Amino acid sequence: MDGPIPVTTGFSWTAAGAWGTFLALLGIIARQVNPWRKMSIGAEEKMRSEMSERIKGLEDQIAHERAMREQDKAISDAEIRYLRHKLNNADHLIGMMFAMFKTNPDNLVNIVKEMQEIREDQRKRESAEFSAINSAKVTAANARDSVDRALMGVKDD
Repeated sequence: MDGPIPVTTGFSWTAAGAWGTFLALLGIIARQVNPWRKMSIGAEEKMRSEMSERIKGLEDQIAHERAMREQDKAISDAEIRYLRHKLNNADHLIGMMFAMFKTNPDNLVNIVKEMQEIREDQRKRESAEFSAINSAKVTAANARDSVDRALMGVKDD
């Protein structure tokens, strides 16, 4: 064997630089884990609060829509009762007129005059009912408008 035997220590400056860089990056990443975790927790909390606000807004809108539907149903029911009452009045008047014609056909002028008075009285009562229904519609529309404005965040002046 001619010459010295090469001895390797396993050390080189290139390997040391690579390991140094690796450990430095590992240290930076380890130091950033906690701030990253805090950021993700903060983002989650923000997302939850925003979702909670949106859900509350949607629940308010659903409650509003249900109330409006019930109010519309009540008004429709009142209109149906009004029309049924008006039809019953007309039917009753016709029946009464036929009965009066049968019992006293010679007194036609007085029968017509009496029917006109009865019908005029019925019209006054029907008009009052109709006015009450229309008043309820206007009140409902105003309430609906103010609730809609509140849900949209518009302030009344």
